[in-house]
Amino acid sequence: MPRNGYRNVGSKYSKNKKIVKDNPEEYLKNPEEDYYEELMLQALVIANLKIDLEKKKEYIINFVPKINCWAVCDSFCAGLKDADKNLEFFWKIISKYFKSKKEYEIRFAVVMLLDHYVKEEYVNEIFKVIDNIKNEEYYVEMGIAWLVAELYIKFPKQTMKYLKNCNLNKFTYNKALQKARESYRVSKEEKEIGQFEEKIKKTEELNIKIDNYTELLKKQIEYKNKEKDIVELKDKVIKNQKIKEAIKPKEEKVKNQNELTAKLERELENLKVNIIKGKEKEKEHEKKIEAVDKIGKIYKEYSECTEIKKELLEKGNRLKKIEELELKKVTQVKNYTKLENEYKIMNNEYLDKEDEFFKEQAGIIAEKLEDNKPCPVCGSLEHPCIAKKSTSVLTKQE
Repeated sequence: MPRNGYRNVGSKYSKNKKIVKDNPEEYLKNPEEDYYEELMLQALVIANLKIDLEKKKEYIINFVPKINCWAVCDSFCAGLKDADKNLEFFWKIISKYFKSKKEYEIRFAVVMLLDHYVKEEYVNEIFKVIDNIKNEEYYVEMGIAWLVAELYIKFPKQTMKYLKNCNLNKFTYNKALQKARESYRVSKEEKEIGQFEEKIKKTEELNIKIDNYTELLKKQIEYKNKEKDIVELKDKVIKNQKIKEAIKPKEEKVKNQNELTAKLERELENLKVNIIKGKEKEKEHEKKIEAVDKIGKIYKEYSECTEIKKELLEKGNRLKKIEELELKKVTQVKNYTKLENEYKIMNNEYLDKEDEFFKEQAGIIAEKLEDNKPCPVCGSLEHPCIAKKSTSVLTKQE
């Protein structure tokens, strides 16, 4: 069993180089994570991946929740060298962890700022970010303290200005100043300025305490002044008690009178209730009378409706007879029309025959003409062109 949960896996750095060189993404599909060294190895492999940034972003986001100690966190951040050339891209990745509630997720974001963003163009943005981190976990506070100390080393004026009005808690603030003073990169003069600023802050805190104490003394003085008023009030209370004892018999009479008044008021209230009930009964009676009147009106309307119904039935019967007559009329009209058409056909035939008959009269008369005898029509004795009748000529009887 390995001691203290660690396992000797050889040099993680040499193994890391071999994995990165051979097939890093195949390794990351199913990495071992039971031991510190394995988690550290995974961090270094991801940090050294030479792939598309969007794909690398996925590996980073998946790995950050696995970080469980400051060493893996800080090694991972230091290994992400791509961030130096792609500051805006990596800022979008780490910005979501500023509001996280998990210790090492916030530490990851803070150490990324420490390793890659301590630059003049990001100074003010960093101050805004760390001022809004409200997490008192030890490794978060220490990460922020290191970051502020590094900012103080590189940008002392801006950092000192920030420290005068920052929202850092006392532990983080003091640790940041301590780390800055302990750094060999801070000059003696700057360290003295830092100590002086710290003394100023402590003096300000002391002044606040003095103001609070002064306010407390004022309240104590006010309380002592009020004690006199309290004594006077006590005297007034005693006098009031004596007055109360003197008027107690009168209060008894007043009490009896009040009880009698209350009794009369109750009786009066009952009387009012009875009057209201009587009025309600009267209203109910009026409603009943109105209901009877309504019933009478309804009956009258019903009778009128019955008469109307009879009239409608009679009119309905008449209408039915009219409809029957209309049907008969339609039938007779149809018969008449048929007969009329037949008559017209026969009459036309008759007229045609009659016309033929009259046209053939000349031929009929001509049959009876004799020479040297006068024509019954023109009286001529000569008949040079005698009319001839057609073979189909009708007789008068026909």
